[in-house]
Amino acid sequence: MAYRRNYHSYNNWQVRSRVNVTFAWNSLVGAYDLKFENMHGDENWMKLKGILAWIKLTIPYGERDYDDVEKIWTIDAKHFDSIKNVLNNLGAEFSVTIVEKPVGGPAIKFTPLSVYFDIFKSASGEDISAYSEADFNKAKRIYFKTSMKIHPDKGGDHRVASEFNEAWDVIKERHFKIQRVMSQLEA
Repeated sequence: MAYRRNYHSYNNWQVRSRVNVTFAWNSLVGAYDLKFENMHGDENWMKLKGILAWIKLTIPYGERDYDDVEKIWTIDAKHFDSIKNVLNNLGAEFSVTIVEKPVGGPAIKFTPLSVYFDIFKSASGEDISAYSEADFNKAKRIYFKTSMKIHPDKGGDHRVASEFNEAWDVIKERHFKIQRVMSQLEA
């Protein structure tokens, strides 16, 4: 019986706990990080899904990023005010901390995903920006064929090959991985 009382008190704690939301400037990336912690209860999860859907619909794809390991959204600084307004209007069950960009901070800039798609297209001749998670293997084949053609050992330019490899790494992480994560959230 004692176990059962502890179980119920744990469930009551879950319902009353507050979700910690942190929206802070990340000087290493040059963008804002958005993190949700202490998610308990169905009503909190439904609100979070609404916020994530709003982010997905409002912020263009190349100006937002999601780290599946750290569970952090990275968002371009120009969207600070709109997200700040959304976070300030959350209910009392959300504890929101907002840390603005310091004046005179570092000059690191968030690079939109479209820049990497352009680098990939200029080297391979293929536009993979519309490719979905299902087309990942096709994009990977294009990457390998192109990297064999432009490799410095095959007479290609070292700078072009390194930019192409960097673009593929970023596209693989920020485009295909985000699509997989977002499809899991929608399910």
